[in-house]
Amino acid sequence: MSGLFGEDGNLEGIQTMGIVNSLKTGNIVLDMTFAMIIPMVLGIVLGWVANIQKRLGEINWMIHFQKKNVLHTRIIRHSKMTSTYSTTDLDGDSQNEILIKAIQLYLDHKDILKLKTAELELRQIGEEEKKNNYYYYDNHNSTTLADTLSKYKIVKKPMKNIWLSLGKHGEGKEEHEVSLCVEERKEDVNDKDNSQSRQRHDLALRFESEGKDAIDDFIDQAYTWYIDQLRCLEDDSRYMYELKSTNGTNETDESSSSDHTYKRYQLSDEKTFESLFFKEKETILSIVNNFTNKTGKYSIKGYPNKLGLLLHGPPGTGKTSLIKALAQRTGRSIVNVPLARIGTNAELASLLFDSKYRVEGESVPINLGFKDVIFVMEDVDAV
Repeated sequence: MSGLFGEDGNLEGIQTMGIVNSLKTGNIVLDMTFAMIIPMVLGIVLGWVANIQKRLGEINWMIHFQKKNVLHTRIIRHSKMTSTYSTTDLDGDSQNEILIKAIQLYLDHKDILKLKTAELELRQIGEEEKKNNYYYYDNHNSTTLADTLSKYKIVKKPMKNIWLSLGKHGEGKEEHEVSLCVEERKEDVNDKDNSQSRQRHDLALRFESEGKDAIDDFIDQAYTWYIDQLRCLEDDSRYMYELKSTNGTNETDESSSSDHTYKRYQLSDEKTFESLFFKEKETILSIVNNFTNKTGKYSIKGYPNKLGLLLHGPPGTGKTSLIKALAQRTGRSIVNVPLARIGTNAELASLLFDSKYRVEGESVPINLGFKDVIFVMEDVDAV
């Protein structure tokens, strides 16, 4: 019997005979008709069933194949325009430059990529590179080039347009391989009158993985690590903030406050009133003490908590020294406001009331409130 049921044709014939026998009516004509029609119908039905099974198998295989090959993508883009005098972010309110920097530093710190070929960059995680300016740069703790460079480190960055593995990321059994490709494009852009050459720089980090959570997990790890590093490098120093020219001249700059960029120079604690000698010294100290301690007229409810001093005199008479001594006495930074370069009252108000200062070399704006700064208005007689 095993040989009989091993043949598909014999099995189909037996099924047909069984159906015909069960439908016998005793009428020769009907029985012959059933005997001819039933094999045809049964063959068609079995063919349909086999075809459906084949189709279902193909669909299951396609679904299985697609599940194994669907790639999730995450892209972090940053664009900026660089000219001779300034650098302008083109990302609007986005802070992608910070996220890209965090990922690059994290990759280097963890040595995730095991790079055989890499681009090298000298950079500092915390504050920007200090400029050698003997007039404003008062920090005497780092007077040599070696002292300054010791605060920097060499960072290895992946080459452009090459896919690299970041290893498996995610949680538990849902770990998946994550790949990274760094894409970069630079394009020279000239003004209509060819007065200034600029360069547009587009940078993108493209991540791919079969698990979207794996990419998000890696990015979260990098960003969390970067924040922890910044906390270790929090800077309580005081600085002199100088508004950077955007056009290389002293012409009026009518750009918005968000486009204003500052240079900053660290102030030392050595510029004090003890090294100043002038007849109004005690009077000024008394006023400053009342202001900082909210005594005298400043203790009156509703009295404006602000102090203004008008300084005049030729160069070398001590105006800058007095300003630095006031900053040291009150524990404040100095923001220099060049009135000759302010175009409108609205722009001046933006400079004074905007507590976020974009500093050259820093990707994150510096937050300074009124209690943290002294505003110095230059050339008030020229307004």
